[in-house]
Amino acid sequence: MPISYKVVPKKKTVSSEDRKVVTRMFLMFGGIGVLLILFYLWFFVATANINNFWGLFRGHQDEASASSWINNTALATPTLADVPEAINKKSFNLKGYAEPGLKANLFVNEIDKTQTVVDNTGTFSFDDISLESGSITVYVKVKNDTDKESGPSKAYTITYDDKAPKLDVKKPQDGDKFIDPSPFYTVEGSVNEDATIYVNDHVASLDYDKNFRLVVSVKEEDNFLKIKAVDKAGNETVVELKLVYEKP
Repeated sequence: MPISYKVVPKKKTVSSEDRKVVTRMFLMFGGIGVLLILFYLWFFVATANINNFWGLFRGHQDEASASSWINNTALATPTLADVPEAINKKSFNLKGYAEPGLKANLFVNEIDKTQTVVDNTGTFSFDDISLESGSITVYVKVKNDTDKESGPSKAYTITYDDKAPKLDVKKPQDGDKFIDPSPFYTVEGSVNEDATIYVNDHVASLDYDKNFRLVVSVKEEDNFLKIKAVDKAGNETVVELKLVYEKP
């Protein structure tokens, strides 16, 4: 009878040293994993904090830049409006325009006389400015809250004048008779200063020598003429006369 053999593999046993090595490796890789997770979390938190920090820094820089831009930007020059060349009163008012909210300073003969605030419509005014004789020069500057000052507005010279102009009507004389086929008469005269001349509310122009001529239409019989000279300060002189017109 044949004899058979069965080979049985020898069972491998794990020694205590092998177990220790495996345990160490597990603990090492586990620790590394935990450290990686902690580093990952720390990295994003730290990055966010750094961004916030630089954001704050940049915010301060932006504010500083804006403030620097505002401080270094020139203020717009104010404008005075409707300034008279001459006045016949002892006080007058001035108005002008500038950026709303700024402080407007009035300079009279280079002296800072008074201050007002530009309203929300961009308008400012100075009231009861004294001028009793001679003339003055005025201009305006504006300031912001940091006392940064603009350049001066255009300067104006204002003269006090309470004397009426001298009006000399050469033609016609009061009561003159005008006989002509044409119903048109030339009024002539002169004045001693720059003035506006009215003949019955029609304006006559002055020449270089301050003479004036104006043709008016007349009707038969009596014509009443009112000739008025008004100077730059508002003083006026009036001459009223009668002209009789007849056809030949």
